[in-house]
Amino acid sequence: ASWTNFLLARCGATLHIFDFDIIEEHNLGGQLFRFKDVGKSKVQAIKDIIGEFCEAEVNIYNEKYTSESITNNITIMGVDNMSTRKIGFENWLNYINENPEEKDNSLFIDGRLSMTVLQIFCIKGNDLSAITKYQQEHLFDDSQVEEEECTAKQTSHCAAMIASHIVGFLTNFLAPESFDVPFFYSYIIPPNMTENENSI
Repeated sequence: ASWTNFLLARCGATLHIFDFDIIEEHNLGGQLFRFKDVGKSKVQAIKDIIGEFCEAEVNIYNEKYTSESITNNITIMGVDNMSTRKIGFENWLNYINENPEEKDNSLFIDGRLSMTVLQIFCIKGNDLSAITKYQQEHLFDDSQVEEEECTAKQTSHCAAMIASHIVGFLTNFLAPESFDVPFFYSYIIPPNMTENENSI
């Protein structure tokens, strides 16, 4: 999520960022943080980093995202558990149901990343079939998610890759022209392995 927030800010977006975690050294491999950020809250660190590169309105909430948290017509989930995804989607649905005039301008994006695969779901507020499909087929319990070993997690280049696609789909959605915003996008990240010719 740190890379996504950074790229969104560079586009001029107003951000509301939720995270209650503190940065630890193992976060540096896959997230947009610096050595000097270790021990800081993630939200404060990303706000500080954004401030070094651009002027953007960044509202931070050093707390867990819950059903009581604020939401908007554009909601992006970059989380590592299904329970928070479900809460985020329900909050977004409640928002557009309470503000039906916003349905055409509403988009929910769910980014999922492992070491070898990135997946992005884009659900438009005026697309009832996509809303139903996402709810019924792509939201499930955390117990059904296979846990990866800590050595098989994403690294910075993969996190930056999914962030660029998320921001790209959002800008496509907001563009006055008709650009594609897929319901589902998946990319297999090729392992970076080489063979040593001298050993053949």
